[in-house]
Amino acid sequence: MQNKNHFALTDKAYISGLVGALIVILAGYIYSKESLFQNSSAFFVKTDMTAFHVLLFCAFSMFIIELITRKKTEKTIFVLSAKIKNRKYLSFIKECVLQYLLELIILFTAVFFYRSASEYGFAAKKGYYKPWFNVMDVIVNAYLYFGFFYVAFTRAFQSGQKADKKEPSFLLLKTIYLFFQNIMVRLSIKSRPLETLKKYLRTIYEDSEKYEEKDKYVVLGVFVKLFFIPVMTVFFFDQFKHLVNNWGFLTERFGAFFAGRRDTLMSIRDFHNVSFSFIFSIDVGVAWCGYVFSSRWIKNSYTSVEPTFFGWAVALLCYPPFRVFLGFYFPVPAEKAFFSISSAWVVTLLALLSVISYLIYMAATLVFGLRFSNLTNRGIIRTGPYAYIRHPAYAAKNLSWWLVMLPSVLYAAYTKENLTLILQVFGLIIMSSLYYFRAITEEKHLLKDEAYVQYCKKVKYRFIPRIL
Repeated sequence: MQNKNHFALTDKAYISGLVGALIVILAGYIYSKESLFQNSSAFFVKTDMTAFHVLLFCAFSMFIIELITRKKTEKTIFVLSAKIKNRKYLSFIKECVLQYLLELIILFTAVFFYRSASEYGFAAKKGYYKPWFNVMDVIVNAYLYFGFFYVAFTRAFQSGQKADKKEPSFLLLKTIYLFFQNIMVRLSIKSRPLETLKKYLRTIYEDSEKYEEKDKYVVLGVFVKLFFIPVMTVFFFDQFKHLVNNWGFLTERFGAFFAGRRDTLMSIRDFHNVSFSFIFSIDVGVAWCGYVFSSRWIKNSYTSVEPTFFGWAVALLCYPPFRVFLGFYFPVPAEKAFFSISSAWVVTLLALLSVISYLIYMAATLVFGLRFSNLTNRGIIRTGPYAYIRHPAYAAKNLSWWLVMLPSVLYAAYTKENLTLILQVFGLIIMSSLYYFRAITEEKHLLKDEAYVQYCKKVKYRFIPRIL
């Protein structure tokens, strides 16, 4: 019965993903048509934040869709807090203030980390992560002004011990309690405030005197957000600019074509570039919304997080800055190097296969909706490409690499008589191996969930239907 309720939500997650994709596409067209990308005003900060406006609207729309899905699945989504029922209003307000302040501590600690870590380069106020610092300022200001109201409304109608145990704020409170409790025990001093805090923590944790295994997932979940949200923010800002420009390119080309200028048809290179700008804008946009918006309102919080160092290592090596390490030792050919092949038919075929592969890759993100996130279990997805294989995103990305990179390497090695180019094939092998180990570690992690065990019995193949 539990799995049935689980799949009732996750099987509909693709709806919000499709809505998010549609919003990104339409926003790119509107901003291209009205030249809003260059003239947009900021929200809380004085900088170009057009891409962030799109992300906010996209996330809000997806959230509403997920909320409607939950409403249709469950009899009611509003569960009034016991403290409000019993008219303990002052106690309820204290509880909300406490959670809000704890979350501010976590938020400002994260801000301090980003501004101090040399990787993000805040001191330079420019560079790769500049869009993230602009977005971060908005998030901090928004939560500073409106966070308490969200906490109060959520605790009023979505209270529950199970949900509270997943909140980093309450784990921080538990940590503070254990820290001072240990000091008081060593000094043989009794503290009434600590006893009161202990009594309160027992309403959340079965045992407030020690850490539970699930507490580790809460901490790891915070690190997932800390790492991936800045990366996805930068990715989307970059891709959305290309999307806007390519909408302008398409509008101009099609307008000229219908006006009778037959020489304005796109080249295969143009088709490939435009397709990739659409695919990656949608993919990264929906992924960003998934990383940022986790809420008990739509039940998309973490059930568990990858617990092993190896699982984290193989995942992080696929993203900046860690992927640079692989590039130093295992260079791979450029993904667009196949355009140098002299045969137009071969280039066209490879371009089409590459686009099709990445469309599958994008679809694998969309079906998660607001449940997308690396290294976590936020619900088992079994729709779209996941109805046929268990790792469609990894399979599609690697398929595209091998389809376009291997021919370009062999062609270059043959025409330039430079056999050292074939060494780049080892780079491809290393990258594919990395994704293979990501799949294996993810499965080992997810198999702790009975819903995933049930899913694996139905979908038996990892990468290629009926083969592998």
